[in-house]
Formats: sequence, structure tokens, C-alpha cells
Amino acid sequence: MARVPKLSAEMQTKLCAVISVGCSLRAAARLMGCAESTVRTLARRDEAFAERLKQAELSREIIPLKNLQAAGVKYWRAAAWSLERLHPNEYGRRKPDVVTPQQLSAVTEQFAEILLRRISSLEDRRAVQQELVELMRRIERNLAPDDPRNRTTDRKCGPYYCDARTENGARTPGGHANPLNVVAEPAADRNEPGSSP
Repeated sequence: MARVPKLSAEMQTKLCAVISVGCSLRAAARLMGCAESTVRTLARRDEAFAERLKQAELSREIIPLKNLQAAGVKYWRAAAWSLERLHPNEYGRRKPDVVTPQQLSAVTEQFAEILLRRISSLEDRRAVQQELVELMRRIERNLAPDDPRNRTTDRKCGPYYCDARTENGARTPGGHANPLNVVAEPAADRNEPGSSP
């Protein structure tokens, strides 16, 4: 096995200090006169150095965030920029013609309500409703693939769920919520023109 050049304790401290203020590992290693692989090999062999290196890399991220937070107190644009980057689904800039997941949800719920009201068979209503639920889940996963709520297929809560009731008001089998927030009644159950009271 080839002998790894040793970084002195002083060089290790300088390397970590340079990384903590924003320098990359590669650039910091060059500054110390060694290769990046030398630093990584030393970190694998020396747990204490590995921990100091990890802390330096974390500091490199924390310091700019602290500075941004401090600037946000005086300059609103710094706070807005931070929110846009940290929470893009809620605060990110959108073009005027972009539909948000919340808007899509509202339209889909209205569509489902209209459609399911017109289906008189309970079995057909449930089948159509299930297909609409699966469609919304696929759309959700495509619109926000990084959203942790979209990592499971059997969700009991989320933007498209509420208390599901059968036509007599009882909870649905299994106690699961109704993803489209729709309880469709058969056409004959409604008091509309052309239906019996």
C-alpha cells in the first residue's frame, strides 16, 4: 500500500478553517499543497479529523444561511429570496399562466362533484371516484416529486382528503378518508327537476 503524505495538525486546522468559510475541499487541499484524495484518505483513517472536516463542511452551509437571515431583518428581498429557495412550492416565483397544485385540486374536486352527481349507480360512482383519486395522486407526484407526502401511495391525509361517508352518513369501509372530498348522491336522492322528491 502506498504511503499517504501526512497533513500536520496545523495544516489540518487551516484546511478545516478554509472549508468552513466557503472553500471547496478540492481548493482547500490545493491550498495546503496536497491532493483532495490525500485529505479524504486521512479522513477515513483519522476519525477526529473526519469529524472536524464534517463540521467545517456544515459550517460552510450554516454561515451563509445565518447571514441571509440577518440581512432579511433589514432587507426584505433577502428574506424573500430565502423563502423562494427554501420553500419553492409555497413561495417560489411562478409565471402568471401556471396552475398551482391547490388550484388544480379545487378544479378537480368541482369536476368530480359534478361528474359523480350524475352517476346513479353507487358501484359506478365508487369506480369513477377511485380512478379520479389515482389520477390526482399521479398528478401530485409529478407536480411535487420532492414533497414527502408524495412518497407513499396509501395516504390518509393530504390536500385531497377529508372524512369519507357513505350515502347514509356512515364512515367508509376501513375508515379511510375520501381523497376528492366528494360524497356523490344518486340522482334519485336529490331534489332536482325531473327526479322524484
